[in-house]
Amino acid sequence: MDVPGLTPTSTELFKWAVQVWNFYQRRRDGHRVDVVKKARENPDLGLLLELLYPGFERPWGSKDYPVAVFEAPRTQLEAPETMLRPLVQRPVTPDKGLSDAGEKYVQFLRRMGRPLQDLPTYSMTEMRVDTTITFECGMGTYFGALCTCDALEWEILAALEQGHVPMEARSALEMLKFRGRVHARSEEPITRPHGRDAAIAISTVIIFRGSRQYEVVVQRRSDAAAAAHGGLWHVAPSCMFQPVAGDALNEYSIVHNVYREYLEELFRVPETVEAPAVLSYDYFYDNSNLKFLRHLLELGDAALLCTGVSVNLLNLRPEICMLLHIDTPEWFRKHHSGGDGLSRAELNGEFTRGISTKPVSWIRRGSPPPAESVPPCSGALWLALRASKTLGLSI
Repeated sequence: MDVPGLTPTSTELFKWAVQVWNFYQRRRDGHRVDVVKKARENPDLGLLLELLYPGFERPWGSKDYPVAVFEAPRTQLEAPETMLRPLVQRPVTPDKGLSDAGEKYVQFLRRMGRPLQDLPTYSMTEMRVDTTITFECGMGTYFGALCTCDALEWEILAALEQGHVPMEARSALEMLKFRGRVHARSEEPITRPHGRDAAIAISTVIIFRGSRQYEVVVQRRSDAAAAAHGGLWHVAPSCMFQPVAGDALNEYSIVHNVYREYLEELFRVPETVEAPAVLSYDYFYDNSNLKFLRHLLELGDAALLCTGVSVNLLNLRPEICMLLHIDTPEWFRKHHSGGDGLSRAELNGEFTRGISTKPVSWIRRGSPPPAESVPPCSGALWLALRASKTLGLSI
């Protein structure tokens, strides 16, 4: 491609300079990834987060887990939708300073080749924790969450690994400009994200009766396909809480989103590529794999429970935690190899190849380690164990 005003020789030099610059950017971005990965192992991370967010419960009572957990009361375990207050169909308004600063993080993800789609999301405007846990929600966007929340995670990890963060709350917030602005906007940033687009996610722990013991579906996320947290352990299905068929009111359902992601992540059913206007919000309900699951739920051989909420203390976004408890070996038998009109279970490209399960005893010991897992993964696993104990479920 010729550049106007440049001779062929200078054009070649221009192309060469662009290639050198792109190579330099990739090297620098790769170094940033390595720095952040190493920072997750920094023993000061838990201490710093405890200074900034004291008093919140952590999984297994350990400050090493960078996540606050809120256990659902007994009355909500079997009533997930009671967490949602009526949807306010107005867009949230992020702080412009946060959005502008966080745009650099989005640009970084693009340079790294991460798959990014700026889809609508349900965004928390307030979380109330009383006799029940409830969310006030408006409409947000995925990029809004990346800019005003997820960029916080990279700021604190990069600064910590470089040894720049003082171990005192006020001084740390003065040094962490992005997080300091967040705290200045809200005295309760975990439950009231003023100025941020705090998109909600949903993590579902599947505990099922295998051929010899109860097991959990847990796998490392793919470096190439996952927008963030590549290489870290996470439960499946896990997803953003969002409308994908353009029907914000009917898709404003925790169970509905779990069903959709169950098919997408465990059976590689792609999300809709058709225009939302020509689809019904329940376009995937005739899928045989979902029909089989709902049949088990109706028989009482499975239960879909709301165990509570995890808030990632690194990016200050909430994650609704669910437990799909399957108490019949029929589910594993039919999905282990496929048959009877059902598909073989195999995680999609957001995770590393195949499907991985671990015995429940593995998570009772607090595995996977904090530095090797997406923060809400640990919270979801811990809350699943708590709910199972409360209800006396076999695990």
